[in-house]
Amino acid sequence: MIPWFTSLKIDDSAYFSNSHIYFWVMEYTHEYFDYNHFDNGNDTFSRIAYLKKYEDERKNKILKKFTGIVLNVTPQEKVFMTKFLSACGYTKKDDSTFISPDNFSFQFKDRTTESRYSINSLQFETNGTQDKTIAISKNIRIALHGDKGWIVFE
Repeated sequence: MIPWFTSLKIDDSAYFSNSHIYFWVMEYTHEYFDYNHFDNGNDTFSRIAYLKKYEDERKNKILKKFTGIVLNVTPQEKVFMTKFLSACGYTKKDDSTFISPDNFSFQFKDRTTESRYSINSLQFETNGTQDKTIAISKNIRIALHGDKGWIVFE
């Protein structure tokens, strides 16, 4: 078997004992790139380059790419996430929004006692335009508007 990734679990027991949000980081291995004949020169391989071979399969799919996440956070989680994202190179747009160099956004909303999930919603671009809402379950729906969409957790 070809090893395809290494992972790192961020485990801060003081933070996570009071948090609803957990992390892990995944990095593709060079063996995976070699096995799949991906050019990884100068460590500049990107998501766009990775997905290029799947363009034909993905062109008729609704979801084109994820563009952001909205998290329900406690004040402690917001402080931690603000420091964490700043250290990772995200730009602070406002008190509750951070943008990555490739325009992926993290937005924070105050967690209430009614907050059922840590993830409030996932934002994405679509491959086409449409306006509709799709109920996945009692608590999850997909909202499509133009060339954007949201997976909403309620």
